[in-house]
Amino acid sequence: MSTWTKRLVVLAVVVLCAAGLWAGGTAEKAAVALTWYYPGNYPQKDQDMVFNQFNTLLKQKMNTTIDFKPVAWGDYDQKMQAIIGSGEKFDLCYTANWINNFWQNVAKGAFLPLDDLLAKDAPKLKAMIPDKIWNAAKVNGKLYGIINYQISAYTSGLMFPKSLVTKYNFDVTKVKKLEDLEPYLKAVLGGEPGLTAVLGVANTPGTTVGFVNAYLGMEEIGGRVVPGVILNNDPALKVVNQFKTDQMKAWLKLERDWYQKGYIMKDALAVKDLNPNLSTGKVGVSFVGTYKPGGDAEDQARLGYPVVEIPISPSYLQTGSCVATMHAISITSGNPDRAMQFMELMNTDVPMYNLLTWGIEGTHYKKTGANRIEPVKDSGYYPSTAWEFASTFNAYLLPGQPDDVWQKTKEMNASAIPSVILGFAFNPEPVQSELAQTASVVQEYWPALELGTVDPDTVLPEFLDKLDKAGAQKIIDEMQKQIDAWKAKK
Repeated sequence: MSTWTKRLVVLAVVVLCAAGLWAGGTAEKAAVALTWYYPGNYPQKDQDMVFNQFNTLLKQKMNTTIDFKPVAWGDYDQKMQAIIGSGEKFDLCYTANWINNFWQNVAKGAFLPLDDLLAKDAPKLKAMIPDKIWNAAKVNGKLYGIINYQISAYTSGLMFPKSLVTKYNFDVTKVKKLEDLEPYLKAVLGGEPGLTAVLGVANTPGTTVGFVNAYLGMEEIGGRVVPGVILNNDPALKVVNQFKTDQMKAWLKLERDWYQKGYIMKDALAVKDLNPNLSTGKVGVSFVGTYKPGGDAEDQARLGYPVVEIPISPSYLQTGSCVATMHAISITSGNPDRAMQFMELMNTDVPMYNLLTWGIEGTHYKKTGANRIEPVKDSGYYPSTAWEFASTFNAYLLPGQPDDVWQKTKEMNASAIPSVILGFAFNPEPVQSELAQTASVVQEYWPALELGTVDPDTVLPEFLDKLDKAGAQKIIDEMQKQIDAWKAKK
C-alpha cells in the first residue's frame, strides 16, 4: 500500500469517526432486539399500534427494537419468578420492593451489576438522579437497579370520588386517621346501593400493606410483606416483626370490623384487578400508592371522573420508596450495553417516553399546549403508568395538573423526613431459604387478614406461628446484623 493510499485510509477513518459512523456510532450499530417485561393494565386494545410506531422510531435512533412483554398486574410476580427460575433469556424487567422483589432477585444472581454500564452508556441518566437515591438501589456496594426518577417521598394517601364527598358534605381535611372515615363509610354504604364503601386489593399480597406501613410509621427492609421493619426515626435501629406489633394488630381488627359492616366488598379476595370497580365509580374511598402533587389529576384522567386525594401520614424518604419503581438488566441479557443505552433514551428523549406513556398524538390524546395533553376517552391505549417507564419528570401534563407539578414533586422529595437507614440495602442471600418459606406463608394467610375476611383473633396467631416455623426470626436477626454493621461504618 502506498503512503498516499495509507493517508486516504486514515483520513476516511477520521471522517467516519467525526460523523459518528464508525463502529459504535448509531448507523454502524448492529441491529438488536431487546426483550422487556413489565406489568400493567394489559392487554390494551391499541398496544400493538403504539409498539409498532415506537419501534419504527427506535430503529432509526439506535438500530434497536423492543420485543414488548407487558403482563397483567395479577400475573406479573408469578410470571417473572418462572422466567427467572428457568434461566430464560431476556434483557429488561420492571422490579421494585413490592413486585418482582428487587432484593431477592439480586440475591438469586438474576440481575447484572450496573455501575460501569450506567457510567458508560447512560451518563445523562446517572447525572439526573441524586446519589442518595442511586445508593438505595445498591447491594453490597454495587448498583443493580435503574431508578425511574419521580416522587421518592412516601406518603400514605386516600382517594374519594368528588361527587360523593360533595353529596355527603364530608370534610376530608379532618381525616387524620383511618377511624375518622367511619361517618363517611356508613353514609356511603347506606345511601349508594351497589357501591363498595372501601376497597382492598388482593391481587398482590401486601398491596394494602404498602399504604399501611407508612401509615403505621414502619419502614420495610426486605420487601413489603417480608418479616422485618424498623419504626420510623428509631435511633436504636431495632428490627421488629411488623406482623407482631400492636399497631398491625389494631389495623387488622379495624379491617375486620369494616368487612363485617360491609365497607369492604365481600368478594375482595377474588379481585385481581381493581380498575373495573374504580373506573365505574363503585368505590367510595380507596388507598393510593403514594400521595403526590398532581396525583388527583392523574387519577381523574385514568378513571374518567373527578377525585379528591389527601395525605394521611407524614412524608418519608426511605430506601423502599426510592426503589419503588425501577428496571433491572437480566444476567441472561445478550446486549446489556444496548439495554442501558435504551434506558438512557427513555429517560432523556421526551417524545419517545411520552409515546409509550400516552400513545399516539391525535389518536390517543390531543395536545392542548407545548407540554400539555388531554387523553381521548376510550381511545384504546391508556396504561396509566407514567411512573413505570422512566422518569415522570418527562411526562406531558394532564388537565388539572399545575404547571409546576414536577417542581413541587422535587420539593416534596427534598422536604420529606429522611429515613434513619436511608441508603441501607438488605442483602437477602444468607436467608434465601427462609425468605421463600415465609413468602409461601404470607401468600396463604395475608390477603385474607389484610382484607378483613377472617377473624384476626383466630387466624393471626396461626399465621405468626407458621411464620416463625418458616424462619421469620432468622430473617430478622440477619437484617439486624447487617444494619448494625452498616451503622458501625457510618
